[in-house]
Amino acid sequence: MIDLSLSKSEIIRSTLRKGTNIEGTLFRCYYKVFTDRASKERIIFTISVPRRIKKAVDRNRIKRLVRESIRLSKSILENIITQPNQLLSLYIIYKINSFNLVHIPKYDKVNDDITSILETISQRLKRNG
Repeated sequence: MIDLSLSKSEIIRSTLRKGTNIEGTLFRCYYKVFTDRASKERIIFTISVPRRIKKAVDRNRIKRLVRESIRLSKSILENIITQPNQLLSLYIIYKINSFNLVHIPKYDKVNDDITSILETISQRLKRNG
């Protein structure tokens, strides 16, 4: 059981420490479902882009692309959370490699990766009940 008085930062910290990990091609996602939460929010997500990508403009662009992809994938997210007292916490981390440092990904690649991650989460949660 989770304490009802957890703040958002404590939820995010708990997601990173005890959450389940999914690897995509561009992103790594940790997720955790909290139950017994009396909250209006059903989904909390955090996006992290490492500072190894030097320009803040590029980091912010990646974050905007991810937010847009999540916004358009609401139907997948709504199927994940079935009960009114559940909260899904997502922590999405942009993975760095030598190619990603130079080239900012296009929206299509970001959307494909985020959609596949969300579908994997949905399938895993449906299997586990």
